[in-house]
Amino acid sequence: MEANGTTGPGICSRLEQFAYLSVSLGILTGLAMYGWGRGYSLNNLGIISPIFQLGSLVVVPYALVLLAFSFHRSLYARGLIVSASSIIVMLGVVELTLQLCDCTPEVSYTARLRYNEFLEQRELGTAVATAFITSVYISRRGNSLVDIGVEDEGRVIIRTDENGFRNPQGLYDGLDSFDVFLLGDSFTEGWGVQDGFTIADYLRRTTPYTVYNGGIGGVGLMHKLAVFIEFGLEKQPDNVVLIIPESLSLSRAFKERGKKQYFRYWRDYQGRDILANRAIKDQALMEKAEKILARSARDEWTVSGTSFVHTLVAKAHTEIRLVHLVRQSGLTEQLRTVLSRETKDETDYHWYLACHDIEARRAMVRDTVSWMDQRVDDYGGRLFLVYLPNSRYFKGPDWPECEHDMVVELSEELQVPLIDMIPVFSRSDDPTIWFSTAGRRGGHNNRDGYRLIAEHIADRIAASR
Repeated sequence: MEANGTTGPGICSRLEQFAYLSVSLGILTGLAMYGWGRGYSLNNLGIISPIFQLGSLVVVPYALVLLAFSFHRSLYARGLIVSASSIIVMLGVVELTLQLCDCTPEVSYTARLRYNEFLEQRELGTAVATAFITSVYISRRGNSLVDIGVEDEGRVIIRTDENGFRNPQGLYDGLDSFDVFLLGDSFTEGWGVQDGFTIADYLRRTTPYTVYNGGIGGVGLMHKLAVFIEFGLEKQPDNVVLIIPESLSLSRAFKERGKKQYFRYWRDYQGRDILANRAIKDQALMEKAEKILARSARDEWTVSGTSFVHTLVAKAHTEIRLVHLVRQSGLTEQLRTVLSRETKDETDYHWYLACHDIEARRAMVRDTVSWMDQRVDDYGGRLFLVYLPNSRYFKGPDWPECEHDMVVELSEELQVPLIDMIPVFSRSDDPTIWFSTAGRRGGHNNRDGYRLIAEHIADRIAASR
């Protein structure tokens, strides 16, 4: 029994009780803050999501049990703290060993690069900083360098045209119209390859067509609609080619529909006259880039969230070698695939497709494509759809076909020609030869993959004339 604040058999002191309560509540609060800030979805949680989800299965019960023992002032709480502290110390020793021996290479994640390596070359610093600032103004800063990441061909730094897209400078302003106008994301923009080897580059080199590349990395169907309204309709191109990588384009579109800058595009099909205000756009993007570089100079980290928890996660992601080992092992990718199948996350995992909301996707695609087809038909042009495989060849034989089947059915229903690249790639004994080998989870095409896509686009356009 306890008397005058002392401890009895199996009972901890009040000071210990307060400490244990603080630890348990701190753990639960920290997890809640991070999850709330990221929307509790696989897409929003980013690369750390499998660790976060599985870790929660261990950490949350641990914190709840610790909380219960703490309320009862049980010495079992002390045992939980000691065991957890032992594990943390052991991991700390392993981490210190890896840091001292430099046994694992540092891993950089493009969207969270430390820009310090570019600070001495101001233009390259701006290139890195502006790579991901696109949603508000639809395109990148015009006439500037942009770092679009590292894949098989090393770091790719491109120079944008007057509109902020990956084209020769002066191309857009110098022509009244285009034979081909490409709408898409990083596949269309040509991530992973140097200039001269994008889909647009191959079309220009192998056909007499004038081609405009309207691709922007990381965007979905609503953004592509916005590019068409702002930059495509102005030129009334003969052939508009809407490129849709499976799972990515439509998953991103649902998130875009919730952002106010896209409302007028998908709801009212109205533009914001960005062409007439390119100088304002470029100045705003430049100022944003300068702020990012200034934060980098102060060694501040920026992620999708401003809380202390977000900052700690960002630092762990880029600096802790144990995290690097987990990433290099491929375990996080396997966990993300499994978790996305089991949880059927409402926005889908970035690299795996769930089918639970396929009818909502069907309605969104039907509305968008039918409107675009009508606008193109009004001035005498032709709309084409291109459906690209993404990571299906890296995820095993049970890839769901719901979205692919839906796009095929809608193309027939709307009588919009479809260039379906899945049967084309699947004819290869090893379809992965058409993709970058930088990350075996799937992703961007390599030079040969982009060339093959361009060949089929050119053949289909020629056949329709």
